[in-house]
Amino acid sequence: MRKDTRAALFSSAKDVAGAAVMCALLIAAQAALSAAAGVEVVTALFLPYCYVCGARRGLAAAVCFSLLRCFLWGFVPTVIILYLVYYCLFALVFGGLGRLLRPLPMGARLAAVTAAAVGMTALFTLLDDVITPLFYGYGARAALVYFYNSLPVMALQCACALVSVPLLFPPLVKALSAVWGKGEGQAKPAAAKKAAAAKKRPLPRAADGINGRRTVSTGGGRYQRAVGDIKGGKHYKERRQALYEKGEKGAAKGRIRTDAPSSLR
Repeated sequence: MRKDTRAALFSSAKDVAGAAVMCALLIAAQAALSAAAGVEVVTALFLPYCYVCGARRGLAAAVCFSLLRCFLWGFVPTVIILYLVYYCLFALVFGGLGRLLRPLPMGARLAAVTAAAVGMTALFTLLDDVITPLFYGYGARAALVYFYNSLPVMALQCACALVSVPLLFPPLVKALSAVWGKGEGQAKPAAAKKAAAAKKRPLPRAADGINGRRTVSTGGGRYQRAVGDIKGGKHYKERRQALYEKGEKGAAKGRIRTDAPSSLR
């Protein structure tokens, strides 16, 4: 039977709950500040979620947020396109940064994500300056006027990101990491998980309880071999026969060693 190796969009109920809570939080934050033009905290709230939980979970929350907010502000085609394109790209960018910046100290990570947040905030307005004129068929002059009118709002949004991200990023990353059971950044790689699991496995007990090794009597001498060699060796019979013959020869010549040769261990 062929095993399906494709990853599910939501691997647990916690993923569904996390996306739902984040989506509701973003809509509530946007509604609370909708009266103040250019003031927003969506970037500062959504960034730590993508950073800690990864691009896949961030994409799910971005699509839900982009569509569900339309029930409050209307289903405007240009806004739907803008939000789907921008916030999906946002999730990919900061989900990737969560992996790339993990080895760096907190100060360097904070500076990097703040600079990226300001750049992404400016990109939001620039995307709107492209999508809206193209969708409605603006002329060159009208598109240029639309662009110049959006610059003050873009500057205010960038200033909000520059202030809010350094303030909210450290505590939110810490809280989300505690909830998701991860370190700051992403989940541990598969190799690290296997290594951690191997460390937790109990070591095999020796027959005589001495230093994790089993004692084997051979002729007139006593040799010690590892437990894994006694029961799980690839050429166990051949090595055992050679070990016994070596012990008998050593006993005949009076040169019994107290430990097995390295080639027979």
